[in-house]
Amino acid sequence: MLEEAFADETYGRYYRNIQGMIEHTHYHLGQIVLTKKLQAAPLPEP
Repeated sequence: MLEEAFADETYGRYYRNIQGMIEHTHYHLGQIVLTKKLQAAPLPEP
């Protein structure tokens, strides 16, 4: 199943698409972590 074409052959295989979704999710999780760290950091004195 994972080696079958995904929807259309131009989109690659199921395996690669699932891997891409996981990588994309990790990217966004990293953005969330950085945003939370920035929100928790004290503002510098002017």
